[in-house]
Amino acid sequence: KNVYFGQIDLKFLYKVLSKKSSFSPLVDFPIVTRDISFAVRKNISFEQIKNVIKALNIHILKNIVFKEEYLGEKIQQGFKGIVLSLQYQSTKGTLRDEEIHSLHFKIIKELESQVQSIIR
Repeated sequence: KNVYFGQIDLKFLYKVLSKKSSFSPLVDFPIVTRDISFAVRKNISFEQIKNVIKALNIHILKNIVFKEEYLGEKIQQGFKGIVLSLQYQSTKGTLRDEEIHSLHFKIIKELESQVQSIIR
């Protein structure tokens, strides 16, 4: 006959199962999407770029989506082209172009400063 042994970590299970679910209501206001196209050195990762943007703590920036990487003749040697989509949304009202533009410009300047991006 085979003998089987098992061990269950009840403390771990209790921690996992006792986490409270959270609910956030759907937002009534539209998402505004703006793209950024820029070149960065090949050794800069999407994760680094994302961390630079997240460090700005822009509360209406809801999502950063990697869209495209381009390596070709239109990009200088040692660089790669990146396209990101940034999604903005407010829970308090419809966003105005001026609000988005100033935050978008702030992100662009921070990328230029932190990862030496070149806007295309």
